[in-house]
Order: sequence, then C-alpha cells, then structure tokens
Amino acid sequence: AEVEKDGISYCVIGEIPGQIDEVVYIIGHYDAYFRAFDDNSAGIGCMLGIIKAMLDSGYKPNRTIRVIAHGAEEWGKENCKYDWSRGAWVLTQQHPEWAENGFALVNMDGNTINDTATVVQVRTCYEMAEAIAALGKTIEGKRHEIETNQPIWTWTESIMYNYLGIPTIETFYKDVDFWGFYHSTHDTKEIHNYSDREYRSSHVIYGSYLQIFDEMRVRPLDFTKTFDKFLESLENYPLDKGALVAAAEKALAVAEKLKVFDAAALPDDEVLAFNKKVSALFRYMTKNLYGINCAEEFDFAHVRYMSNVNNLKAAIAGLEAGKSFSDIKENLAPIDLTYYMFSFDKETCDFLIDQVLGAPADNTWATGFVETVADMWDVVRSLMAKETAGDGNLADEIAVLKAKLAEQEALLEAKAEKVVKTIEEMAVMMEGLM
Repeated sequence: AEVEKDGISYCVIGEIPGQIDEVVYIIGHYDAYFRAFDDNSAGIGCMLGIIKAMLDSGYKPNRTIRVIAHGAEEWGKENCKYDWSRGAWVLTQQHPEWAENGFALVNMDGNTINDTATVVQVRTCYEMAEAIAALGKTIEGKRHEIETNQPIWTWTESIMYNYLGIPTIETFYKDVDFWGFYHSTHDTKEIHNYSDREYRSSHVIYGSYLQIFDEMRVRPLDFTKTFDKFLESLENYPLDKGALVAAAEKALAVAEKLKVFDAAALPDDEVLAFNKKVSALFRYMTKNLYGINCAEEFDFAHVRYMSNVNNLKAAIAGLEAGKSFSDIKENLAPIDLTYYMFSFDKETCDFLIDQVLGAPADNTWATGFVETVADMWDVVRSLMAKETAGDGNLADEIAVLKAKLAEQEALLEAKAEKVVKTIEEMAVMMEGLM
C-alpha cells in the first residue's frame, strides 16, 4: 500500500434493495498497512463473498442491504491522535439521514481466517451481547462456538454507526495471537495460518447474522444490561454517588419493563415507528452516557475522571507514607497522558496534548469526547529529579498533586451531573417506547 500526501480516498457503496424503509449494513475498509492480508483484504473478500452468495441464491432481502468499502480507515488526518476511521467519519457526517432508518451493521474488519482460533468472539455493545451469543448458537455450519466481547471499540469504524444509533457487530477471535503481525509487513497469508475452512466458516457466521438482522422485526437490545454495567462501574466511585445510583436504579426499572414489552407483535407501521425511537435512544445513549479516555477506550463517561481521582489519591497517600516516585509511578501512569511524561520532554508532551485538545482533533470521530487533559509534566519531572538526588522533601509535590486532585474531583462532579440528566432522559425515552 502506498499513501500520497493530500490524496483523495473514496468510500464505495452498493445496495441490494429491500422491501421496507430500513437498512442493514455490511462494511469493511479497503485501505491497508503494507500487505494487509488479514487486515483487511480478507475482510473485504468475506464481505463480497457474503453478498455474492446472497445475489447468486436469489435472496430477496426485507431491508435494503447497504454494502460499504471504506477508505481512510487506517489513517486520514496528519498530526492528530484520532487519525483513523476518517473515511467512515466523513461519510456518516455527509449522511445524517442514515440515522433515520439504519437497523444494524456487520463490520468485517479482519479476524476471519486463522486456523488456530478456538472461539469466535463477536464484538458488540452491552445492550446486544446476550442476544448475539444466543443467536450464534442457532447458526449451522460454523466451526467454533460463538462468544461476545463488549463494549464496542473506538479502533474500528463501528463507533461511527453507533453514533448514528445503529448497533453493530464486528469480527474477532479468541485465542489468536495476531498482534505480533498487526500493521506490519508480516500480515501475510502464510504467517497468519490461513485456512479455507475457517474463512468459509466466517462467511457462514457473518452472512447468517446479516440475514438474521434482515429478517427480525425489532433489534434485540436489552437496556437492563446498560444500567447493570453502569451500577457496576460505580463500585470504586470516590465521591457521593447517591444521585447516580438513584437515577440508574430508576432507569433500570423502566428498562426491565421495556425488556418484556412485545414490540415485535406491533403492526408493521408501529414497528417501524418503534425502531426509529429505539435508534434515537441508542444514539442519545452512545453520545451522552458513554465517553472515551486518553487511551481511546470506550466506557461510561464518568469512568475516566473517576480513575484519575482514585489514582491521584493513591499517589498522594503513597508519598505521604514515605514512598518514592518509583513506588507510586503505577498510580500516576494511567492519569490521562501522564505515561508519556515519564519519557518525553515538555515540548513533545505539549504537542501530544494539542493532538487531543487542539485544532488537530477538530472534526474527527473523537471531537467533544475528551475536553480536558491533566498536565502532570512539571510535578512528574520534579518527583523524578528529587528521587535521583535522594531528596525526600516532597511537600511541594504533594501540594501540587492535591491541587490536581481537586481539579479532577470538580470535573468528576460536573460530569456526574450531566450523566444523571442523561440517565433521566433515557428513562423518559424508554417510557415513550411502551
């Protein structure tokens, strides 16, 4: 693969027309690092094989099957921390109307070929994980049992479609060590232990899911899982969590009623209206209840600030107990971009922060999700210097860390207020579905 500066990349779209005003997607990216046999030549091949099988068999879909080969997935914007999935981001920004009738999506992003796999591990959202695992048991002709992995990743194009309110599944294996070959010249057919029977099984699995999505009347989204997981995330919450717990428990009660509501029995026109409302709920949830941290991990919006507070408290307690910088380094490392501040100069770390907060991050899939970065460079370097010098007087550094802690606690409180309002609005939206 060759890349040209300021080049133009294209997304290629095809459709098999359906009977109703809803769309099921199957996507993959056709750009590559190096030879890219697994990531993602095999994914594109599997996607096209599935579509060819549908066409050759004369299958008449209920919903339109929209097939997209994305460009600019591996990179697409220079000097930006969020340089990937550019093609899908721009495409979905150009087509906001897709939010109205998108039903579900299958993302073919590698992990379809390896003969050493023992389990297929379909990645999806919390809300659909149980159903995807159960549906997997009904698929005939697969080589392995199907498990799920959740939540969704930010490292593929799936998140763009979740932003639109379209739940997704994507390809993955368990017990396949491909990371040593990932994005390298060793992403080849031979090194990846390619197997025809594994590849055929992937066609069967993901082609079956595509057909299942086409034929089901309503999506198998279970929002009780959302609030179960949310309440679990509060286990080590460092401040008063009463309002968060109360809002989540109330929403959970509504979600439990929605879970037993038989929307599939509604008349056709009411089912379509129901599906649009569910899309709006899923879209609102993805954009407001969830967030990302500085490692691009997708999680509930409060978790990053909660982690920062807990780690700062542990670091301060350690220093006050007489521990050295090396002893509390593991607490400081996870705080936003602090890991880099151990090894890089101030200019480099300022550049990295600008990649997250500055103009390079504008108009990307992460815009608005990371609003602050804890700048720990000065205090980290002071702690490192005093350890080297054998200076155990760390009162000034402890004072700085306590000020940083107060900042993060204020950010956590502000985020918690927004999360409570989000959960309350979700409860109202779920009530409106029944």
